[in-house]
Amino acid sequence: MKYSGGKHAVEPFISPMLMLFNAGVFLFWFSNHVPSPILPLYILDVTGQVQLSGLVVGAYGMAQLLLRIPVGLLSDRLGDRKRLTVAGAIFASLGCLGFLLSTHPALMFTSRFLSGIGASFLVVFSVWYSSFFPPAMAHRAMGQLVFWGSLSQVAANLSSGWLAHEFGWLAPFQVGAAAAIGAAFCWMGVSERNTYQSSRMNCKDMISVIFSRHLQKISLMGALGMFATFAIIYTSLPVHAKAMGASRIDLGLLMGWNMITYSGTAFLMGSRTLAGFSTQRILQSGLCMSGISILLMPIMTSVWALYIPVGIQGMGRGLFYTALMAYALIPFSPEQKATAMGVFQAVYALGMMLGPFSAGWIAQGAGLLWVFVIAGLGNLAALPASRHLEAAH
Repeated sequence: MKYSGGKHAVEPFISPMLMLFNAGVFLFWFSNHVPSPILPLYILDVTGQVQLSGLVVGAYGMAQLLLRIPVGLLSDRLGDRKRLTVAGAIFASLGCLGFLLSTHPALMFTSRFLSGIGASFLVVFSVWYSSFFPPAMAHRAMGQLVFWGSLSQVAANLSSGWLAHEFGWLAPFQVGAAAAIGAAFCWMGVSERNTYQSSRMNCKDMISVIFSRHLQKISLMGALGMFATFAIIYTSLPVHAKAMGASRIDLGLLMGWNMITYSGTAFLMGSRTLAGFSTQRILQSGLCMSGISILLMPIMTSVWALYIPVGIQGMGRGLFYTALMAYALIPFSPEQKATAMGVFQAVYALGMMLGPFSAGWIAQGAGLLWVFVIAGLGNLAALPASRHLEAAH
């Protein structure tokens, strides 16, 4: 695949190599997310402990919090994107296989932790993916990467409830393990030629990136946004919807609708549609939409009414997450971008971990309503940090 960056350069979206890469992205995130809609209910069904549900779901974010920076540094150290990306797919497969072996709480926690390890390799393949695009299209590259990942999650969420309903609780884990192996084979067929640039940063440069005020701001916003998403969409919403009479298929449809609106918005971010809006305005709009919609969810009177705030939350998340991904690359030099992205993803993984952990304990102690209130207000609390960010364009 070649591009010249000139007026008539061929866009890389139609490259067969990139299409194979996209197939790997699709299968990888399918593996990670096909158990998600039924996971809290499955754990509750086999253990009867709502706290354990939050603990196991939160293990996914814990692994990413601990490992995303080390994985990025290891990739730069080894000069390797391809093999580490394939390794991430193998971890994702092991994470699904673990649930097939036993219902012991420790093994369920370990299995979801392994899935989180696999997801940590997003740091590696996001840098690898961006190398298929000329520098001027980096923003669109991130939009396309988010789109293919979120499209996969739509398919995973839509099929999860159906698989559990037709073939039993363990079917989503079986399909997820197979999808991860498929992702590994796809990525093995992608060339890594001319995709790696070694980092020339010394220790002082790395510290300056990690403690950059700009990076701290966007990382904090990412953590608050992911806290709200994982506390509600992936933990509390299935429990709340089931209490309202939702079936397993209904749960899959709700999660799928959230991801449809999320992926559609990410697709727009990866195109020229929103080119007339500043990244800051897009970011602030997304935070407002997500926070307010979460506050509206517990006052809906029926399962069908839930589709309104659930869809708005997906749109808001698509806006603020893709905007933050772009901000994570600004104002850093090319040799600093991978480190900056690793730090950003590691910090927002804190929200992915604390969201489910907190949701279980809050629901047990104060009631499920307070999970929605705290998560919604937490999402809105990210707004003050969005002021005075360095312009993306």
